[in-house]
Amino acid sequence: MKKIYWITGDYFLDVDMSLIPFLKSKNIDVEWTILKTLGSKVEIVNNLSSNMDICVLHSRNMSINIIKEYVALIKKINKIRPDVLYVNFFGMPFFYPILYWMLNRNIKIVHAAHNVIPYDGWPNKRVMTWYVNYVLKGRAVLHIFSEHLKYYLNSKYPNKKYFYAPLVIKDYGCVKSDNYNFDLDKLKILFFGNVKNNKRLDLAIKSLCLLPDYTSRKIQLIIAGSCDNQEYYSKMIDNHPSIITFFERIPDNHIPELFTKVDFLLLPYENVAQSGPLMIAFNYNLPVIASDIDGFKEHITHGINGLLFRNGDVDSLREVLVEAARMDNHTYEQMKNEIHRNVISKYSLEAVSLSYIDFFKMI
Repeated sequence: MKKIYWITGDYFLDVDMSLIPFLKSKNIDVEWTILKTLGSKVEIVNNLSSNMDICVLHSRNMSINIIKEYVALIKKINKIRPDVLYVNFFGMPFFYPILYWMLNRNIKIVHAAHNVIPYDGWPNKRVMTWYVNYVLKGRAVLHIFSEHLKYYLNSKYPNKKYFYAPLVIKDYGCVKSDNYNFDLDKLKILFFGNVKNNKRLDLAIKSLCLLPDYTSRKIQLIIAGSCDNQEYYSKMIDNHPSIITFFERIPDNHIPELFTKVDFLLLPYENVAQSGPLMIAFNYNLPVIASDIDGFKEHITHGINGLLFRNGDVDSLREVLVEAARMDNHTYEQMKNEIHRNVISKYSLEAVSLSYIDFFKMI
C-alpha cells in the first residue's frame, strides 16, 4: 500500500477532518500535518487522528520569512519519502514554487484544486491568477471538487491529469443550541456564510422586495454571516419586516440549529467552484434555491431536489421565491427524500472516500 503524506491548511480543515480518519480505518497509510496559519482563529483538536501533527506557521503568507518554514517542512517530507504528497493548502505566493523546486521528483504531488477559474471576487486577483496558473501548469495531479471544471481544464490545460471527488457532506452534529426564534408560520429562507460580492446577497434582497405583499408576508429571509459592508446591505434592507440579519460569524455549534429551523438555503451566487453551505444543507436534508451556474446545476435539478433561477436575474429569483412559497408539503417532502438518496450515493463519507481510495491505488 502506498504511503501518503497529507498537508491540510487550517482554513480547509473542515474538508479533511472526517475524511482522513475514515481513510485510515480502511488501512490507507496516511501521515497528516495540519498547518496552522498566523492569526488563524480555527480551533484544532489534537486527537483528530492518529499519526497527526500540527505545524504552526509563524510568518504571514506574503512575508519572505515564511520561505524558511516551507523549506523545513519540505525537507521533512523528503526524509520521510512518501509515495504521494496530497496538498490541501494554498500558500500563495511562495509555497508551490518552493515545493516544485525542492520536493523529491519520485514523490507524486496531488493538489486539492479549490481555486481554478478566475473570478472578480478573488483577493489580489492579479497575483492569485498568476499563482493558480503556475500551480495548475506544474507537476501536480489535480483533485477537482466539481465536475464542470473538467471542461475548463480540458480546454485550457489539455495534458493535465486530474481526478474528481466532491466535497463530503459537512456534518456539524446534532442541534445543541436554541438561539434563533423564527416565525413558524412563514417560509424561512437562509442566506448563510461570509457576505462577498460574488455571492449576490443584493440580488436576494431586491428579489424579496419585489414580491407582492401577500407573498412577502409568507416569507422570512434570514441572513447569517460576517459582512464587511453592513451599512450598504442595511440601507438596502431598510428595515424590511421579512428580513432578519445576523451580520456576524456564526459559531460552528450554532450551525445545526440554523439549518434545521429553516425551509430552504438560498445560494444566489454568480460564480462558484464548490460550495460548503451546499454540503451543509445536504447533510441536514435541506432543499436549496440556487442560481443556475454550472457549479450548482451539477448538484441540483429544478423541482426534484431544489429550485434553480437564471443567474443574475432578479425577476427569475422572484418567480422562484413565489414557487417556493406556494409549494405543497408533499412536493417539499419529495425534495427532501431525493436529497437523502443523493447524499447516500454521492456525497456521504463512504461514497466520497471510495473515489480517493481508487485514485490512490492508480496513481
